[in-house]
Amino acid sequence: MTQPSEIHGATSVTVHSNVVKASVTLTGAHVAPVVFTEAGTSVEPYSLAPWQPGEIAGIDPLLDVLRGDFFCLPFGAQPDGPAHGEPAAGDWNVTNLAEGSVTLHLDAQDSGASFDKTVSVRDNETVLYQVVTVSGLSGAFNYGTHPILDFSRQRPGSARISTSPMRWSSVYPGIFSDPAIGETQILKPGAEFDSLDSIPLADGGTIDLSRYPAPAGHEVGRGLRRLRLVLAQGHSILSGDAAVDLERRPHAAPVVGPVHRSNGDRGRPLPLPRRARRCTQRAPRPPRDFNGP
Repeated sequence: MTQPSEIHGATSVTVHSNVVKASVTLTGAHVAPVVFTEAGTSVEPYSLAPWQPGEIAGIDPLLDVLRGDFFCLPFGAQPDGPAHGEPAAGDWNVTNLAEGSVTLHLDAQDSGASFDKTVSVRDNETVLYQVVTVSGLSGAFNYGTHPILDFSRQRPGSARISTSPMRWSSVYPGIFSDPAIGETQILKPGAEFDSLDSIPLADGGTIDLSRYPAPAGHEVGRGLRRLRLVLAQGHSILSGDAAVDLERRPHAAPVVGPVHRSNGDRGRPLPLPRRARRCTQRAPRPPRDFNGP
């Protein structure tokens, strides 16, 4: 068991097994770096922002600590609160810390909900487990995890993303890329699909976004950021299961565990919202923030 320490400029707690080491920031509960080791070789699929907290004056708290994966509720902008909600940038408190597991707690003012997030690893499993329990929430919310993966050291198409079965999926319905700043959009806005390896293109045909790095020259390099997926497990709650296979490391697979919405203190799962979004991208460079290349 390790006490909080500064990692990439942010106060973090770290858990580890014999094959995985993962750090979680106290601000926003962002998970990274995460190191998977197998047969003497290590990989770090989660991205760290090219800046550290405090290096950019006036930056949003979420962007200040940006890294790895974090939980969002609501997912996206909101009229009276921070983008992606307080869970993505608020101050979490550690309620339980062991060698292979940490649980953090947050009471959010914007949604009125309470959050408990557990990040854990297990010996001999190159898997990262996350469970988020949301209590006391009332209303309809778009929510999800926000993994940021770095495929820059991979050969084109050598990294593979897989998910649990999709209940509903579509391309972002609006124009996500801005031609005025040199971006091009090739995915068909609003197009629905049932597999990451066959996403409709605006000009006809499909593209495989289960393989990364994607072809250069288009904004589709951040492709999953513009897709909205509702994933299903064998239960009536959002699974959020996803795996990433890196070249020569077929078992180095970060996996996101179940996300629970509980009804008050009774812990009964509430119905799954109609839509949730999963997003994957490289960390942006300032000052473009989340719209960076």
